[in-house]
Amino acid sequence: MIDNKTSSWLRRGKRSAALTMTFLLAAAILSLRCSYSVEHKQDRELSGHDQLPLRRQAPQQNGGDMKPKTWCRTPEEYNRGQWVYNDSSDVTYPYLSGPDPVWGPICTKLQREYLDSGNQSHMLPDFLRYRWQPDDCDLDNQGWDRDQFCRRLNGKTIGVSGDSMSQQFIHSLMGFSHGTIEDHLNYVVPGKFWEGQPDHWLKIRVPLCPDDERYNVTLVYQRWDKYQGQEQDRAALTALIEESDYLVLNWGVHYQAWSDMERATDDFVGLLEKLWRSPHKKPERLMWRSTNVAHARCSSARGPLKEIKSSSNSSFTDETKSVIHEMYSTQEILWQDSYIVKPRLLSKLPQTTLLRIEETTLKRPDGHRVEGYKGQEDCLHYCEPGPVDHWTQLFYHHVVALQI
Repeated sequence: MIDNKTSSWLRRGKRSAALTMTFLLAAAILSLRCSYSVEHKQDRELSGHDQLPLRRQAPQQNGGDMKPKTWCRTPEEYNRGQWVYNDSSDVTYPYLSGPDPVWGPICTKLQREYLDSGNQSHMLPDFLRYRWQPDDCDLDNQGWDRDQFCRRLNGKTIGVSGDSMSQQFIHSLMGFSHGTIEDHLNYVVPGKFWEGQPDHWLKIRVPLCPDDERYNVTLVYQRWDKYQGQEQDRAALTALIEESDYLVLNWGVHYQAWSDMERATDDFVGLLEKLWRSPHKKPERLMWRSTNVAHARCSSARGPLKEIKSSSNSSFTDETKSVIHEMYSTQEILWQDSYIVKPRLLSKLPQTTLLRIEETTLKRPDGHRVEGYKGQEDCLHYCEPGPVDHWTQLFYHHVVALQI
């Protein structure tokens, strides 16, 4: 498997002292007056860092009958829940990854040990046994029905743009669709737009339903760490937009100063507005995936964190911050996501669907690669398969169950 062939994600924009002081003051005020999410006002905080396997509770009953749940439709609904442990011997790897001794040696070792054991249940990594279960509604995440997925998206192209975390998202899509991840077989030689442009240096095109001639579903991925609103950026994004029916965007953990993020967001939102007014009206649906967090001390994690209780102040308290890796600007990037990106998308592009994964991912310090490139600690990326599959199942839920 080829993944993250560049170390650009390690680079961080350096903030000046003035910007830091300004941000800290603003953040302190905002945390007292505002909820973390502008559009949903959904607040949560950690109640503790103990890790435990959470078992699925028995369904609620009314007069002896099961009380049916409706499909989850909003982030408030599907983010209120818990990670549930399944100790069944039927649980197995949902798909396989190729050997990755450079970027994910521990993940490769765990998969090899499981396969060498003859798929013995006790050799399955625990992080593959957890599934997100909302409290008051249901997600269509109990399995991957390839026929339903292919039928629903027949004739469509899914365009994805983002950094290495979005690359993990498309790996998961490919894994569920093909049974294996083989992205190196699907590289597209970059064209003029991408020559000499390191921020969108890779493009992958792959059919997601290759085994059934009835269906034609295409996945196109464009590696992009930062959108900066330059001419080459607009040209590359325009090319992706024009061929995508579903467009999934996320700029990941590559920090930009607030003023730069505002300019970049205004630029690409304006570009989308312009293209959506065209006769072809592409894409049909824009999905913005929020950024996951990098965890501190992921090497000692043995399962999800306990339930994060709701709060009327800020979802990222001092207690919550203690589980976030200090190397990354995760909290600040998520604030930018809430106060810059999402308000503009929701007000100007009504066809936007928010895929909120930061709260559920915050509870998953387990399942990380732990050891990454050249032996460096990697508490940002996950093993594939692993907790990243929840992001893909959330996409599946929206397009198949909700038919968005």
